[in-house]
Amino acid sequence: MADETVRVQDHLATVGDLCDWLDISEKSLSELITKRVVVRVAHGKYLLKQTVKNYIGVLRRAATGRDGATGRARGQLLSAQARLAEMKEQLLRGDLIRKSSAIAEWGADVRKTKARILALPGRVSGRLPHLSLSDIAAIAAECNDLLVELADPTTYDGFDDPDSGELPATTEDQVIGVD
Repeated sequence: MADETVRVQDHLATVGDLCDWLDISEKSLSELITKRVVVRVAHGKYLLKQTVKNYIGVLRRAATGRDGATGRARGQLLSAQARLAEMKEQLLRGDLIRKSSAIAEWGADVRKTKARILALPGRVSGRLPHLSLSDIAAIAAECNDLLVELADPTTYDGFDDPDSGELPATTEDQVIGVD
């Protein structure tokens, strides 16, 4: 038994031997050689025991997410999952609403406001019957001008509104904060 242990410790392996021992392709072995996981002692000769130990270490780090790329990816995934959980919690508490719901509600409010503004000349003429048709036409023109001005996004350029900047593109299922 002692002789066998000595032979394995001192055993030099070829590329074929390592591929067989590690159950990997030559391409994968080549990547491990580049990453210096495989211990090379001479051209085409590698230390079997140390290479197997190194390879097991690589597999362990990958399995626990402690290797470089996997660890970063796992950290990003955990961070994204935490943000998603927080957003879901905020949505359930009512601190956030779905963008599609906000657009629908705000759109309904805008349509109601537009209808009320357009109805203003008729309401004024009913309350103030002494106004002439040209007076009512002037009120109607002002209402139309007001609606055109409100529809023009450049109307509000220069206002000191922190939210007046361009918003990033979003999808209908995204949520927005409610203050």
